[in-house]
Amino acid sequence: MTSQYKKFVKLIAKWPLDATKGERDLGKVIRDKVKAAFESTERVNLDSELCNRQYASLNRLADNHYKNKYKRSHTSTATGLSTEECNLMLSITHTILRRTHTTELIEYKDHTPVLLEEAIKHLDPKDNEYYIDMTFGAGGHSRKILESSDCKLITLDRDPTAFAKARKLAVEYPNRVTPLLGRFSELPNLLKEKGIKQMSIAGMLFDFGCSSMQLDNGERGFSISKNGYLDMRMDAGRDPNQITAREVLATANEQELYKIFKIYGEEKKAAKIAQTIIQARYMIKNIETTEEYSMEGHQ
Repeated sequence: MTSQYKKFVKLIAKWPLDATKGERDLGKVIRDKVKAAFESTERVNLDSELCNRQYASLNRLADNHYKNKYKRSHTSTATGLSTEECNLMLSITHTILRRTHTTELIEYKDHTPVLLEEAIKHLDPKDNEYYIDMTFGAGGHSRKILESSDCKLITLDRDPTAFAKARKLAVEYPNRVTPLLGRFSELPNLLKEKGIKQMSIAGMLFDFGCSSMQLDNGERGFSISKNGYLDMRMDAGRDPNQITAREVLATANEQELYKIFKIYGEEKKAAKIAQTIIQARYMIKNIETTEEYSMEGHQ
């Protein structure tokens, strides 16, 4: 494979590094891939025909083969548009898709949770006892618990929209509901602040997963059926240090993305999706919206 290696070394020389691009520099990616391939203990098994095809493709890019073959009609940037046209398009896109930081919360209708009666039957709430709805959401389980007995209820949710709904429920049931805003891990401190002892809790209910409050709002970035920035933070911006899904797709490497899709998403095409996202990142742009992710992830 010595001749193959020499060819790729000459190719790399045509592709100077651009330090301003950091990990997104295509020249750096090619160098890393070549180094990994030819320094591997498996290099004797490299496919010569595949190497030749890859070399030919990269060489055409390095020599601006496609730029010369497909002449542009504009004095252009990489998009084929002038600088002024690009700025105009970017300003329009930003206006349409920008996140609006507003204190107004969207109102969601009540809904009946799946297996509601069964869940309440097994929880079996008793009068004067403390219970915790660990995933308040839209409040379907909590309302049923309050109707089932004269108990005390603590509601927990990390979503500010759900917390606002829980506070309204507390008004409906005076002195019976204690709304809490936070994650599971924050519960001990939240209970301590309210003067509630952990040993006084008679039962807890969990209903895991996203709810309509996340999926029905495009700005939350959970659903590909409604376009919006890829946010996907359950806290909806409550923690300014928590990164968004958009930032993960822009910074994670291919192996990290593969693990996310394969382990957490149980996605059969995890490898292909991860590879496509990396290619889009280097060749086109970062994926920022649910619509862009849908297009790239399901090619």
